[in-house]
Amino acid sequence: MQRPGAWTIALGILVSVSACQSRAPTQPDPPTPVAAAPTPTPSPTPIAEGRLGCRLPPGAGDGVRCPYNGASFVDAVNSAIARTQLEHPELFDFTRCNSDLSCIVLDGPRYIQQMLQNLRHQELCAIFDGEEIAIKNSNEFSDQYHVLTSSGFSRWGIGSYRATCSPAWF
Repeated sequence: MQRPGAWTIALGILVSVSACQSRAPTQPDPPTPVAAAPTPTPSPTPIAEGRLGCRLPPGAGDGVRCPYNGASFVDAVNSAIARTQLEHPELFDFTRCNSDLSCIVLDGPRYIQQMLQNLRHQELCAIFDGEEIAIKNSNEFSDQYHVLTSSGFSRWGIGSYRATCSPAWF
């Protein structure tokens, strides 16, 4: 059997190209709709965002000299964590828990937002100062709670309590 020559190959390519060009033009595919990018969840803004839901005016404290002298809102913090887990399980990795209320938090800013909302549902004033949640129910004092560990676990109970400021600083 003979191998085709260069002219035969060229002629075959030319016929193929001509055949492709003689087809009726096709309509371009309609553009594929692009799904809107999800709106990012904003990080809680220290203090400014937290004033929402507080029926009290700002406290007169400076927030500087706040000793560790007695937690008043531990049960409220625990309840807020439990409610957040129940209403927003997508925020937690329940396969990685130290206890029922101490699981890996998958979205820290949303977790903090839900904690604030759930504390306010308990008729408490609560704000996030960028590090801790401050809670008050009067201007006599406010407590500080650190509800997220550096390793990403929700922190609850007396271990979440940090200090009490008298008078309330926010």
